[in-house]
Amino acid sequence: MKQTLYLYGTIILFCMILVLVGGCGTTPTSRAGSALDQVPRETLNANQLLSVRLQEAQLAVTELRPNAALTALNTSVPADTPDTLRLAYHQLRAEAYALNSDYVASARERVWMDPLLTNPEQRYNNQTQLWKTLSRLSDADLQRVYRSGRKDALYGWLELVRLSREYRQQPEALSRAVANWSRHYPGHPANEGLLMELLEKTRQTRETSRSLRQVALLLPLTGPYTNAGTAVRDGFLAANANQPRGLARPVVRVYDVGAGPQMVARQYHRAVEDGAEMVVGPLHRAAVAELTRARRLSVPVLALNYADNSRWLPKSLYQFGLSPEDEARHVAWQARLDNHQTAVALVPQGSWGARVLAAFRERWSELGGELLESQTYDPNETDFVIPISELLNLTQSRARYRDLRQRLGGSLKFEPRRRQDVDFVFLVARSTQARQLGPQLRFHQAARLPVYSTSHIYTGIPNPRADQDLNGIQFCDMPWTLEKQGSGAVIRDQLLANASREQKRHTRLYALGVDAYNVLPYLDKLGEGAFSRFNGVTGNLYLDNKRRVHRELVWARFKNGSAIIRRGR
Repeated sequence: MKQTLYLYGTIILFCMILVLVGGCGTTPTSRAGSALDQVPRETLNANQLLSVRLQEAQLAVTELRPNAALTALNTSVPADTPDTLRLAYHQLRAEAYALNSDYVASARERVWMDPLLTNPEQRYNNQTQLWKTLSRLSDADLQRVYRSGRKDALYGWLELVRLSREYRQQPEALSRAVANWSRHYPGHPANEGLLMELLEKTRQTRETSRSLRQVALLLPLTGPYTNAGTAVRDGFLAANANQPRGLARPVVRVYDVGAGPQMVARQYHRAVEDGAEMVVGPLHRAAVAELTRARRLSVPVLALNYADNSRWLPKSLYQFGLSPEDEARHVAWQARLDNHQTAVALVPQGSWGARVLAAFRERWSELGGELLESQTYDPNETDFVIPISELLNLTQSRARYRDLRQRLGGSLKFEPRRRQDVDFVFLVARSTQARQLGPQLRFHQAARLPVYSTSHIYTGIPNPRADQDLNGIQFCDMPWTLEKQGSGAVIRDQLLANASREQKRHTRLYALGVDAYNVLPYLDKLGEGAFSRFNGVTGNLYLDNKRRVHRELVWARFKNGSAIIRRGR
């Protein structure tokens, strides 16, 4: 028996190595799964069976199948289970819940891991991951969970995250709040080191904010992009005006860079000569590209769009924008987590649709998905029967019918059948086109196919009557447009209260302005340790090694014409 278990253990270990390093022929993970299927479970005791289930869960997490991992670990842990297996059990459940966007459940698993860890470094790393997990909660979700929680260790972590956001640039106020928190949680694990790190980060952020005395805002305020530039400006200035009392606020000077990229470099140098210590903008891709031609930028820049990744970029350039390509990658990730394997894509004609499709295709392929077909449509048309028929192979179905009728003669009963090898549709469309494409997809045999999209299908302003035709479509968007409460609700309501219909079309650019202002003191800290994320109104922000700010978005689904947030699966 021991020899048999040793043999199967060796097979499983070998397959897990294949998962990590890759292999040839069949998929490494499928070979590992086959080996696991051969283990004779009826001969195993409780702990041996748990070991096999842990391997199944590890494979599922590796393959981005969090629900399968949680199903494998939906079992009680025997009382005599060694701590090493208990730790692996909670670790895998924490990872699976996090993949499922159930951040509270993931954090709870890490709370249970904490007393099992005897190595101080491992314990600190677990607490760091716990903090990062809870930091991914939106303000609204944090408040919702915090109000309904029990006064246990997890509740203590939630309260601490809430305090860190409320007093994120006020070290004295945070210090007083933390002292009060410590009295309520005297034996809480955060008291062992993470708490002091939080206070120190807050102090450093406040010092950074205090040292920033003048900021320049470079935006297009004349020409065809006037409304877009004005929305960013108004959001930026509103964030400046709504800072908590007692916080230092820099002087903001606004510079018009016009419609094209020609004025950007001149206005940048003018802003530096005027005393700017930080430059925010420009807004459009061509203008950002023009600014990056400089070998060196004497004052740091937070550009509000992204330059070409392939070119050399100045070290003092940060990039932050509402990238449709990032949203397409977000769609690919979410669809993979939803256990989809094959996709078809319908995108608008032109460079914008091509860029979004390319980003989706690349990320979907990296995740092991297959894009079976893509079609383009003319966004100026209203009848999309041709691209939809081509996308779903309805054209081929009708051609087979005509061929069969010619060979057999006479009339035949016929109903076109769409292709059956596709799991979902990736739809790229703005709201006007999406309201027409949705019903036409359903009419052409795709009613049961999940449809995923980007934020562009939603105007950002609730309109249940007009959005009825979007029912069932899932899309990613920012908290600003989906959360009714949260840190940006007051500013959002102020800005939209007197906005014209045209101005409301740019609601997400207001949000970009708000976050561009609020994130400034945190830019050089976004990639560091437990406190490497910033919970903003455009999303949960983090920085990559190329100083590009990325957003983790919220997922929603249209139901009865309203965008309803997806909370877990």
